[in-house]
Amino acid sequence: MIDSGTGALSAVPGSPFATSEQPISMSLDPAGTTLYVNQMGNSDNINAYAVSLTTGQLTQLAGFPIPTVDNPWMGLIDPSGKYYYSVSNAVANISGYTINPVDGTLTEVPGSPFALSVSAVGLAVAPSGSFVYAPNEVGEIHAFAISTSTGTLSALPGSPFATSWTSRWAAFDSTGTFLYVLNAGVDHIAGYQVDSTDGTLTPIPGTPFATADNPRNAVTVVINR
Repeated sequence: MIDSGTGALSAVPGSPFATSEQPISMSLDPAGTTLYVNQMGNSDNINAYAVSLTTGQLTQLAGFPIPTVDNPWMGLIDPSGKYYYSVSNAVANISGYTINPVDGTLTEVPGSPFALSVSAVGLAVAPSGSFVYAPNEVGEIHAFAISTSTGTLSALPGSPFATSWTSRWAAFDSTGTFLYVLNAGVDHIAGYQVDSTDGTLTPIPGTPFATADNPRNAVTVVINR
C-alpha cells in the first residue's frame, strides 16, 4: 500500500498472492477493480483478479486462468475498459478480447487474432482508445485502428511503419500526441508524433534520443508531461 502523505510502501495484507504460472505483465482496468495478468510457464495463460479498493487485496476471478498463445508477453486494457489486447514473442499476432463488465470474463473479439509480420513484445494503446501499436525487433511498428463498438483491429494505411532499429517496448505521453519506442541493443528511445485522425506516425525532431547501455522495459508506463 502507498502512504498518501509520505509515499512509503507497506505490504498489502495477504501479499504475496499465489499465481499459477510466472507473471510477465499486468494491466489494471480504469476503475482499478480488476487486474489482468499474462503468465508464462508450463501452461501459458491469462489470469485475472478482483482488486479491493480498500485493502488492495487480490481475489482470483472465477473461470481464470484461461489458456492463450505461447509466450504471452504483454497485455493491455484499452482506456474504455472494454477490451484487452495481448501480444506474444512466439506468435506473430495480437489477440483481442472483450471484457465482460459484470464478471470480468474474456471473449475473443471478431477477427482475433490479428496478424503481424513477426512476433512482438511491446504494445501501446492510445489514450483516445482509437489506435494500438506493436513494435517488433525487425524495425517495424504495426499500427491498427480499434473499433470502439466491437474491439476489432484494422491495419492503418502505411502500417507497418519502418524504423531503423530493433524496436521493443512503447508508451504514449498522457495526451496521446507522442509515441515513444524503446530500442534495446542500440541504446536509444525513438519518438513519433501521432496523427489524431488517422494514427500515422511521424518521427519527431531530434529522434532517436540516447539512453544508457541496454535499456529494458523503461517506457511501458504512460509518460506524463
